[in-house]
Amino acid sequence: MVQYDGFTDVLTASADVVCGQVYHIKIAIADAGDGQYDSGVFLEAQSFTSVSPISVNSQVTTVGNLLTNQIMEGCGTAEIQFIRADSINFNQTFSLSYAGSASNGTDYASLPNTITFAAGQAAQSINIVSIYDLLAEGTESLSITITYSGDCGQNQTETITLWIVDQSPISLDLLDQVVVDCPNGDPLNLIATPSGGNPAYFHSWSTGATTSYISVNPSTTTTYYVTVTDECGSQSVYDSIEVVVPINSPLLLEVSNDTSVICPSSPVDLFSSISGGAGGYSYSWSNGSSQQDISIQTMETNQYDLTVTDMCGTMVSNSVLVTVVLPVISAQPYGATLICPGDSAEIGVVVSNGTGVYNYNWNTSETNSQITVTPATSTIYYVSITDSCAAHYEVVENVIVNVDRPIAEFTLGADNIVVKKPINFINQSEGATSYYWEFDNGEFSTGVSPTTTYYNDGAVTVMLVAENQAGCLDTVYHTYYVQPEMVFFVPNAFTPNGDGKNDYFAGDGVGVKEYEMRIFNRWGEIIYHSESKRDTWDGRVGGIMSPNGVYVWKILLIGFDGTEYKKTGHVSLIR
Repeated sequence: MVQYDGFTDVLTASADVVCGQVYHIKIAIADAGDGQYDSGVFLEAQSFTSVSPISVNSQVTTVGNLLTNQIMEGCGTAEIQFIRADSINFNQTFSLSYAGSASNGTDYASLPNTITFAAGQAAQSINIVSIYDLLAEGTESLSITITYSGDCGQNQTETITLWIVDQSPISLDLLDQVVVDCPNGDPLNLIATPSGGNPAYFHSWSTGATTSYISVNPSTTTTYYVTVTDECGSQSVYDSIEVVVPINSPLLLEVSNDTSVICPSSPVDLFSSISGGAGGYSYSWSNGSSQQDISIQTMETNQYDLTVTDMCGTMVSNSVLVTVVLPVISAQPYGATLICPGDSAEIGVVVSNGTGVYNYNWNTSETNSQITVTPATSTIYYVSITDSCAAHYEVVENVIVNVDRPIAEFTLGADNIVVKKPINFINQSEGATSYYWEFDNGEFSTGVSPTTTYYNDGAVTVMLVAENQAGCLDTVYHTYYVQPEMVFFVPNAFTPNGDGKNDYFAGDGVGVKEYEMRIFNRWGEIIYHSESKRDTWDGRVGGIMSPNGVYVWKILLIGFDGTEYKKTGHVSLIR
């Protein structure tokens, strides 16, 4: 297997040849540098060719949205380029022929039958200039063929085809041909919209403007002209538009005369009459109405203003005064009332003005100015008041019932009450704002979670009264037992001989909540254990009487205040 890991150089060779002759190509390569390397010559497939003496291409210069190799009648040109590919050291003439549906000299300017390259000239060209003939012919073709001698003297050709496209007629739209403008109105935009032809378009207005639209604001009726030409310049269109500025008579407004009514809310019709101006009137009353004539009802004297605007923005105003003779009634409620559940409340209104004769209609069906209510829950009451003019006034009374009655509750801040030690009461009340305590020791308090001290043991009853902002009360009582201070005595000897005297050993005292006693022999062994202060040791261990001697005891005491005491001592067993 041969492997080439070195470099490759591309070589090109050329030679003049005679058509029909046989030629041999010999290629030799020498490799004398290093015996480790291989050398070779590779021939590219189909790389032996003869050069055509000429090539043809086109360069189209045109306007509009056209495809490749298209030109438009009377607009743009196409340049056909011929490039010599053979030797340019001598003169050479080639023949040209034309075909297609387009006619030489009619659809395009006359073209030559030959093209000559002078010595040293590598390129030549001809220009195709289309002619605008104003005829609707559709798209026409033009094929240009150049003939030259082939490699062996035979004729060969190169052909390129162009297409000549009709121009579309240009038209112009100025929308309305007559526009009515208002004296001293806003400027108008006059827009000339062309179509067809060959964009872009060029505008020329009678004002001297060259834009697609102009902004005008004439003081008198004026006609404006515009001419539009397309990019080719072979077509143009002309149009005009008249802006009419009318001369209007003054704008005049008449309204109803001022009027009076006795009672508030009496209906009144207000009328208006308008003349002059540019027409197209719009109406705006001070009460928000946009009608020409309106009907109103007012509780008090009011002025009603009307402004009329015509289509040119000219405005005129006038007004009507409607006087109400009697003042409208007014009412003042007693105000919100706060009661406890089950209580009654007096609610009502104080009325003034109007005709002085009032009728009351509560939503409870009562007809007095003041009523008594006993709502179970917070309730809003309504009363409608009318006078002899039928004018009415509606009032709201709000009775708030403190439905969430306070709940009085408390607990101790410790497990027990002990004589001479302060005890704290924890307030657990709900919905209350103030408190009153009695502690059954001659003391009281208004604090939230107060503290007191008891100096005598025994049962006590504590009272708490909780009150909310409405004055609603709730009371709770709790009874506790006041424990005495701890006092504890342990004897130092006992005689378990069955004579009924001093036969048992145990400690005794008051104020003890929890108790545990252990007794040890001389070797430190537990011989007795009790967790009840009622239990006593009879001197026996496992049913056998212990010998006389001294025994060690340890007692753990916990008082009702939670204090822990540890006591140790000796007791003598004597029989």
